[in-house]
Amino acid sequence: MPPNTPRARNKPLDGLRAVAVAAVVAYHLVPAGLPGGFLGVDLFFVLSGYLITGLALEELRITGRLDLARFWIRRLRRIVPALVPVVLVAFTLVLLFPTEADRTLKSQAAGAATFSTNWVQLASGGSYFAESEPPLLLHLWSLAVEEQFYLLWPLLLLLLWKIGGGRIGAALPLWVASLALGGAVLSALAMGLQYTPGADPSRLYFGTDTHGFGLLLGAWLALAAGRTTVVVPPATARMVLPAALLGLTLFFLILHDDGAAAYQGGMFAFSAVSVLVVALLRNATGPAASWLASAPLQWVGRRSYGIYLWHWPWTVLVSGWLPAGADQWAAAVVVPLTLMCAAASWRYLEQPVLAHGLKGSVRGVLGRWRGGSVQPALVSGTAAIASVSVLAGTAVAVSPPSTQLEEQLEAGQAAARQAAAAVKHTPSPSAAPVQPAHPQHPPSSPKPPGSEHAVLDGSAMTALGDSVMLAAAPQLVAQLPGIDVRAEVGRQMGEAPALVEALEREGLLRQVVVVGLGTNGDFDPSVLDDLARAVGPDRRLILVTAHGPRDWVGAVNDKLRSFAAARQNVELRDWNQAAGEVQDFADDGIHPGPHGGQVYAELVRSGQ
Repeated sequence: MPPNTPRARNKPLDGLRAVAVAAVVAYHLVPAGLPGGFLGVDLFFVLSGYLITGLALEELRITGRLDLARFWIRRLRRIVPALVPVVLVAFTLVLLFPTEADRTLKSQAAGAATFSTNWVQLASGGSYFAESEPPLLLHLWSLAVEEQFYLLWPLLLLLLWKIGGGRIGAALPLWVASLALGGAVLSALAMGLQYTPGADPSRLYFGTDTHGFGLLLGAWLALAAGRTTVVVPPATARMVLPAALLGLTLFFLILHDDGAAAYQGGMFAFSAVSVLVVALLRNATGPAASWLASAPLQWVGRRSYGIYLWHWPWTVLVSGWLPAGADQWAAAVVVPLTLMCAAASWRYLEQPVLAHGLKGSVRGVLGRWRGGSVQPALVSGTAAIASVSVLAGTAVAVSPPSTQLEEQLEAGQAAARQAAAAVKHTPSPSAAPVQPAHPQHPPSSPKPPGSEHAVLDGSAMTALGDSVMLAAAPQLVAQLPGIDVRAEVGRQMGEAPALVEALEREGLLRQVVVVGLGTNGDFDPSVLDDLARAVGPDRRLILVTAHGPRDWVGAVNDKLRSFAAARQNVELRDWNQAAGEVQDFADDGIHPGPHGGQVYAELVRSGQ
């Protein structure tokens, strides 16, 4: 995120930017070491909201007006010069040295050009938290949120100025500041109330409406501070600031991006503590403020925008170039590359444009060229820029519109649709109801050893699953001809009982019901009781365990195993165990490739 520089620099705030960008970089490179590093983005949001609102208020107080065109041009002048080379270089490198990141570049370029990456990702079904095939420009989602705020917030401030009759600043009515605070609370409530445990929270994380509270809290601080000249006494700030910084550190260390706590108040609480830190730094002294103002943090803080822009494409590209199992070396390569690129961007692009404007910077270069001092470098640089632009444009032109995993899931959907079409034209199997292999054991009693794993007939099977089953659907259809596969991305176990009941009402539920759910989240054990009742005692229910690097997978599988062991007509297929022999998982470690699909299908068919 770009730092929005006030006229008089506050050095500790630059240090705070350094903390924010370091947290984000650490989170992306070593997420287990700093699980809450994603909160660095929220710290940037607070800083941006505070500083941008302060700049707008200062202009209103001094000039009595807000030149929106000039305001937006200043923002673009700060953001675009550093952004363009990141896009051009990243696209050029992925064309010259292909990896899985060479896909979806058209939509990524469109999102970058229009500052709408967050909504473009949501429209395409993208996830911030997917570990497989992350987009090269995924990190621009936060820049998009800020730009959308920069577009709308000054308009609202100008409207409030007009409503207030031009009295803003010391005479600013309290309700104006309260408006920003109320908007922040509503945004946080929208995130918390819409959060569903186990579901992908990308809509809440990407959404300008649900993740705009940090910007609004920063704006509230600027508005509230504009009503009074009172600041926190230096002695108080000196004592409280270390505790507040420690609070931010604890959030970085303990808050996880996939837990309910982050979305149901955690990110908002972190942003509130960030507001406290910023407020204290308006007049802070002492060791903590001096540390933030230290030379190393100043260097990083002033280049934090470039560091943020460059670190993610390098992370994606370097991880793709490294051999399997060598990801631990990525940080050793990415960090130096990122710092070098950010330093060059700051020196040769950002500083000149900030000091002289885009036109002034170009005139300065041309003036030196006419003097003969930079002619060779200018000619070489122009040729390099032209070449990179052509290569980047070529990369966009030839980029596939979807990722390999998306194509695999589309193939699974096609196979499932083909099987469903066959079901519509074929009478339901007339096989007699499945009788318990050991009638003396009622459905709720433990099954005796050896009662599982008979080879199954696909024409007698209904399979309900999530994207894992969808990835294996072509192999399921091939190994179990006639199987009715009904799999859907994002489906959870809680949906299974109602799905089974609906199929039963329509006369489409077959004698063997396979349920492969649990990858997308935990569930209450009572869901399995509801599922068994919906299936009924005269059908066989097969539960497939979940597999993947998700915190809830262990708990999910324990419930599935216990339930299957206690029910005579319920069988277990241990996909989590069988996955150990699969070598072609997607990068997320969840979705199997063709070989994994074969293993999955054989497991469902025979239990082996």
